[in-house]
Amino acid sequence: LALCVIGSGIVSVRKVLKPLATLKKGVGIIGGGNLDYKIQVESQDELQDLANAFNRMSKDLKEAQERKEKVIEAKILEDAFRLEKEISKNKSDFITNISHQLRTPISIMDWALESALAAGDAEKRAAHFEATRNGIEQLRAIINDLLVVSEFGIGYKIAKGAEFDLGVLMKEVMNERKEEAQKKKINIKEDIVQNLPLYHGSKLGIQKVLENILDNAITYTRDGG
Repeated sequence: LALCVIGSGIVSVRKVLKPLATLKKGVGIIGGGNLDYKIQVESQDELQDLANAFNRMSKDLKEAQERKEKVIEAKILEDAFRLEKEISKNKSDFITNISHQLRTPISIMDWALESALAAGDAEKRAAHFEATRNGIEQLRAIINDLLVVSEFGIGYKIAKGAEFDLGVLMKEVMNERKEEAQKKKINIKEDIVQNLPLYHGSKLGIQKVLENILDNAITYTRDGG
């Protein structure tokens, strides 16, 4: 009788230990991130119910993870599409504006050169050549703007900088515009601090700032101002 009791006890313990070991192994695999793993426990008791509960939980977790990934993917695609649309619009606007700006001085030069060739006297020819020169100046300004766009662009940051004398650059920019200012009898006064430290940055960028300030000042200042 004692042997029968002991034997049946061992069998019962083994029936419990085996599903427990399977359950423990399955929980470790699922906890490690493998949500496709299924715990196979067929003990027809609470251990099987627990294993089924873990399987349902892993299935729910996998579905939730897939939904999250789809949402993230959709968000990424939406952001990428919006950025691409914005870049495309900027490119289209840029090309349209540049085409329009280039068309004007080219048309002026074309008309002026034809008129100069057909002009009967030197005075009219000189006036047409002057118009051609103005068209060339407009083209030069547009090309300078394109150089700035190519250096700065969208999301600008200085790719390379250099040290230069800001005072010297200011004088150069002013000297280039003195003749234009004299035509309107505009007086440009120079007041540059001496012994400025060298400036480190984009020389082209600072030059364009100074040129734009002076060009606007000369354009919009009254004659004799």
